Amino acid sequence: MKRIYVAGAYSANNVIDVLQNIGTGQFYASELFSIGFAPFCPWHDKQFAIDLWQEELTVEQFYNYSIAWLKVSDAVFLVPG
Repeated sequence: MKRIYVAGAYSANNVIDVLQNIGTGQFYASELFSIGFAPFCPWHDKQFAIDLWQEELTVEQFYNYSIAWLKVSDAVFLVPG
């Protein structure tokens, strides 16, 4: 399976737009999975923040985690928009 890093907007000026960005990113990652790729979906990071709500997670932790996957990906898919 080809590893595909799925890139696109995550943050926004309000929570509604953030949620829409998450949904859009997850949609495209799911589409890539359904046609046979192994996508890395940064929007699933939200689950770490939800599950580990008592820990002091940092943006740098998420950045380093994401970059580690980007380095081993075969390609990057840029979410439209």
